[in-house]
Amino acid sequence: MTIALVFRQAHSLGGYGHCASGSLASWYRVALCATLIFFSAHCQFVRAGDIADLMSVELYPTISNAGVEAHYFGQNKENAAVSIRYRVVGTDNFLIGHPPALVAQYGFVGSIFNLLPDTDYEVEISLSISGEVVTQQIATMRTRPDSPPPIPPDGRQIFVDIVNGKAVNPGTRESPLASIQSAVSLAKAGDIVRVMPGIYRESITVRRKGAQTRPIYLIAEGEGVILDGSDPDIGVASEWINHGDGIYSVKYRYSSAYLAIEDLRLYDYGSLDDLKQENGRQPGKNGLIKGGFYIDQAKSRLFLRLPDHSAPTGREVYVARLDSAIQLNSSSHIVVRGFEIRYFGASEFGSVGIDLRSTAESWIQDNDIHHVNYGIRVRNSASAMRNVIEDNRLRDTGVWTWDWHSVKQHTPEGIGIGISQGRGNVVRRNRIEGFFNGILAGNFHDHDPSIAHDTDILDNHLSKLGDDGLEVEGACINVRLLGNRIKGVFSAVSLTPVSKGPVWVVRNVIDDYRAWALKIGNGNVGWLYLYHNTAYPHPGYPDAQIMRPPVPFGYMIARNNIWLSNRYMFEFKGKELLGPVDLDYDVLWTNGPVTDQQYRFKWLGEHHKNRFSLTMATGLELNGIERQPEFRDAENGDFMPRNGSVMIDAASLVHGVNTLHFLGDAPDIGALEYNLDDR
Repeated sequence: MTIALVFRQAHSLGGYGHCASGSLASWYRVALCATLIFFSAHCQFVRAGDIADLMSVELYPTISNAGVEAHYFGQNKENAAVSIRYRVVGTDNFLIGHPPALVAQYGFVGSIFNLLPDTDYEVEISLSISGEVVTQQIATMRTRPDSPPPIPPDGRQIFVDIVNGKAVNPGTRESPLASIQSAVSLAKAGDIVRVMPGIYRESITVRRKGAQTRPIYLIAEGEGVILDGSDPDIGVASEWINHGDGIYSVKYRYSSAYLAIEDLRLYDYGSLDDLKQENGRQPGKNGLIKGGFYIDQAKSRLFLRLPDHSAPTGREVYVARLDSAIQLNSSSHIVVRGFEIRYFGASEFGSVGIDLRSTAESWIQDNDIHHVNYGIRVRNSASAMRNVIEDNRLRDTGVWTWDWHSVKQHTPEGIGIGISQGRGNVVRRNRIEGFFNGILAGNFHDHDPSIAHDTDILDNHLSKLGDDGLEVEGACINVRLLGNRIKGVFSAVSLTPVSKGPVWVVRNVIDDYRAWALKIGNGNVGWLYLYHNTAYPHPGYPDAQIMRPPVPFGYMIARNNIWLSNRYMFEFKGKELLGPVDLDYDVLWTNGPVTDQQYRFKWLGEHHKNRFSLTMATGLELNGIERQPEFRDAENGDFMPRNGSVMIDAASLVHGVNTLHFLGDAPDIGALEYNLDDR
């Protein structure tokens, strides 16, 4: 739902720090000035001549958040500011929202957080010129419901039972159909497809449309409703030929990009020689990845080598013969709930558990998806809007232990959940384990503002990821990463690059990262807001550090984070910035050796031994705290502040982010607020 506000008076707007060039000193002066404006006036002032006349405002609500965009045109040289206030319709007091960011050639863009679902709100947008409010408008919006509509009591029920069903049956409870595809092809708005337990070896394509109040429901009835994409002819009873040295083969006339022996995924090789060398497709590095498989289509044979070189005879071998389990294609208002999906991936790019193509307003709930290269995808067109992916369990195996260079740009470079198109999609409360990447929002090759616009990624648990936990790239306007927990990862949050933003990284817990907590690369020029995050490195990786941008970047504001590293806390070798970088009120600590020669920061190519030296040279972390943070039990993943911790009541106020629900005299620094029961 989008609400447009048209301002009758058009005046100029501009943004602090929105410069095309300037000295480094000027960047820091701009950033420090912005800090004062940001935390006192609650609105973002702009420099003369940098922006144009305001034209309209859009409000775009999701379930618990909303995007606010003020677009502009024309030229004006006066100073301007924009501020946001909001309230539930019918209540008295407005709440102050976070100030919007000026996005080059787009407008002012901001978000409102922690809204109630299915609730009407008033939003006040104020435009000031030289400190005087010249235009003020109020628009209303309604957040989306927290759940899909309940199953209608008068909905037609279509039953599917692989054990007792028949293709010629009408689909009643007494005479069920045998295939899920047959049932969904009959379904209309308000119908419920109920699937009985059993193993269904089929790929399902849904090309139907439900209605807003009467979706089409695809429901697994109890446990054991399994969609299995593996070839049933390859299994325990297969006749394997022993070629020596742990290489076995079996007749196989199909292609496949995914194979698992029991629970363990094996690496897919491009030649028999590579499999024999176990080189991870890196010539000369023999034994890099133990075990794998190769399909010689000319000989119609599948070659297999287990990691311990033992025989596969008598063991379950799952070879993916089908690509995707469920594909929603140009559909809308579909609910998919409760399925187990496993062993899909006949082709390199087709291995998807649930594939939403040009699909809108659908709910993917409580599915168990494992042993696929790509768990859930939302893609294909801007019409892939307002879908909700929630409470699913997604798991792969093997990838976490493989060499990073062998996985990158190869088949297993997969993703748990990916949003590469559309607007207003919500990904929440999912558990993702063992993929190369956890959750993607955006498209590295396409910076179209419509891609991943107003995406909410919140309260997900991610673990054992070979590369990135949360991966945000492209325009990424109002992508919100809120309250996620990431444990065991190469880089936790990848922002490489964001070209417009803002991207909001708020109250995420990062545990056991091995390279970077923040991957900042490819010349980021989109706004990044980092608030109340906690990052804790894996003790076994001495080079793990918060961030190490390889090239100039800019447009980053950070407040109230806990940043721990094993080396430099911040390392930036570049000699210039592309925009303002304003870091403050963070707790900073390195677990590296503390000696007189130990440098804790490297910024603009200069070393700094401590936070004070960094601040004097750059203006960064003026109110930062260089001290080892005190957690209740960090070794076991409890990052709540310990009683008496320096983090308690030490955070700066950030309107729209931390001013409503803190305990004590002020918010606490870090992702978690100290428990009231322990005060």
